Amino acid sequence: MNDQQAAESVYECLLEFGQQCINPALAVIGDAEAFQSGRHYPEPYLDFSAQGLRTYYHSHSHPLQAEDEHGHFHLFADTGEGCWTHLAALSMDQQGQSRRWLSTNRWVTDECWKAATGMQGFALPAVDSSKLSLVERWLYAMLILYRQELNQLWQQRDDYLNSIKKETDVLLEDREHYVLAGQEIDLLQKMQQVLQL
Repeated sequence: MNDQQAAESVYECLLEFGQQCINPALAVIGDAEAFQSGRHYPEPYLDFSAQGLRTYYHSHSHPLQAEDEHGHFHLFADTGEGCWTHLAALSMDQQGQSRRWLSTNRWVTDECWKAATGMQGFALPAVDSSKLSLVERWLYAMLILYRQELNQLWQQRDDYLNSIKKETDVLLEDREHYVLAGQEIDLLQKMQQVLQL
């Protein structure tokens, strides 16, 4: 899937969400009234591991969460070594719209840590989108659409860690360092740019 196909897929998914009167967060939460901070939606995660990917949606209580954020999708990829690495978190606002990509410290998701140089060589697997749920299709297309920004995010994350004068192993478990890098996004602008609207 190239950037144009990814943008078209995101657009189609958003139309489907609209037709169902939901958004990506509501699609995995189900009952919005029963939403609980800290819980994984779905539990333990949404596993489309045939494609080497998994995700879950959740939120944090203040001060770990940005003021305008409702929650975020944590996205993971299978490293092929029997463990999962965290690609990024996709932050959603109170209206269920994507707002920023975040990179968190290793302890946050208990991931198999990979440096930016290893992450930037990661290629998303080709997928048969007809076998994916609506949320899976949307997330997959978002990862493709924003792959350049994600490469930059991983580098920003590592640059931040390198700027702190502590051993890497210690830093990766340091509870004082939660979000290591972030990039604001404007999905409409991105789609207009890619689709040349």
